[in-house]
Amino acid sequence: MVVPSYLPGYSFQCSDLMIIAYWFQDAIKCKNIHRVIDASMIDRNMDAGENPPDGVIIYYYLKQKPEGEVKLTFRTMQGEEIKSFTSEANRNPSLEVDGSVDPTDEEEEKEKKDPSVPKEAGTNRFIWNMRFPDPKKIDGYVASEAVMTGPAAAPGIYQVELKVGDQTLTEIFEVQKDPRVSATQKDLEAQFELHLRVRDKLSETHDAINMLRNIRQQAEEWARRSSERQDHEAIAASVLSIKEKLAPIEDELTQSKAKTRQDTMNWPVKLNGKLAWLAAVISSAQAAPTRQAYELYEDLSQRIDVQLQRLKEIIDTDVAAFNQLMSESGVPAIIPIATLPVKR
Repeated sequence: MVVPSYLPGYSFQCSDLMIIAYWFQDAIKCKNIHRVIDASMIDRNMDAGENPPDGVIIYYYLKQKPEGEVKLTFRTMQGEEIKSFTSEANRNPSLEVDGSVDPTDEEEEKEKKDPSVPKEAGTNRFIWNMRFPDPKKIDGYVASEAVMTGPAAAPGIYQVELKVGDQTLTEIFEVQKDPRVSATQKDLEAQFELHLRVRDKLSETHDAINMLRNIRQQAEEWARRSSERQDHEAIAASVLSIKEKLAPIEDELTQSKAKTRQDTMNWPVKLNGKLAWLAAVISSAQAAPTRQAYELYEDLSQRIDVQLQRLKEIIDTDVAAFNQLMSESGVPAIIPIATLPVKR
């Protein structure tokens, strides 16, 4: 393998594998000519070269194409896993909302899908965008995927691990600060830490929303299953009470009326949307977070915690009472019903 001497990097070689790590960030790209190649638009100067892609570039050599999985794992210097990538096919998250697909969301998801690790015989290349995992999601969230991105790694020392079969190679690499940026190491670490806190709070919020919706779905299913029983009225009333108490919590945490990207302009942004956009603001420049960013994070977190506490109280009281009611009613797991389900 020939490696250009002007590229900083590290390499490790054994009998069958070789791994080389390079790091580039914010490459200056000058493009002003449009070409269409293979139905995709490419912007670049026709008389100039192209800069390396942004991110950590991993080269590795495979003597022959392996039959099993090839896995790349990025870790902190302390060994904590940041993110893993595999050669197995990645599936797109569900894009359907009430049976429809927002074309804008579909295109963004295609771009956002984790890349597969190549495993061809010879030299392979993989590019890590230096992003930590994204926050957890909820079904039907139609805001821009740009605000649902995990924080970028701060400058520092990291590890990359290549696993092929029972053989594992590890290499150390350094993410360096862009020399054009005036922010200090402390500034960038503060930016990363706040972005990480926002991501974790957004994940906690979305976990609560998913739990809330799951409770409602289960309650509705039990009400439907007991429709031909004598105690259906009591069960239905309990289900209705739970749903009425869950609804205002969901309405505070997320904008459930938004079904398409256009709807986000027609309905108010709720707590999870505000938190997601705060993350976008924090990561919009390589600089320390502002005082207002910290204050807004604290304010949104407190308002979210109020709703999470309300949800916990409903689970501890109303849901517990409903479970007791179902236990006493003895609704069987399978209920034979003479009426055939209506096909939709």
